[in-house]
Amino acid sequence: MLLVDYLTVIGPDTRSSRETPFDEATLEEFRRLGDQVAEVFARTATRTGAELVTVGKRSREHALGSAEPWVTGLSERLRGSALTGAFHPTGAGMRAVADAIAEHLKGPGLA
Repeated sequence: MLLVDYLTVIGPDTRSSRETPFDEATLEEFRRLGDQVAEVFARTATRTGAELVTVGKRSREHALGSAEPWVTGLSERLRGSALTGAFHPTGAGMRAVADAIAEHLKGPGLA
């Protein structure tokens, strides 16, 4: 069984912008939340015996604000309303997830 964690949305270099209209303290809270979610995935994989595919680590340099983000930002229509539908993977992000899964399934030395 494979367990695939989440793409990084708010990375170490993400700053307040149109896509991430949050102050630095809020962005830091999002970073901490992302780290906590990654820890939950790791513990869950250990407890269940699932194999963990860590796309969160792989995508840190592709968070919002990067030259090539693998997730979409907060759209204009969602600001001031519920955040449902925000922060989805881009086509490049989903390709990266698929590539990470394929590499994992091939195993070491077979890629």
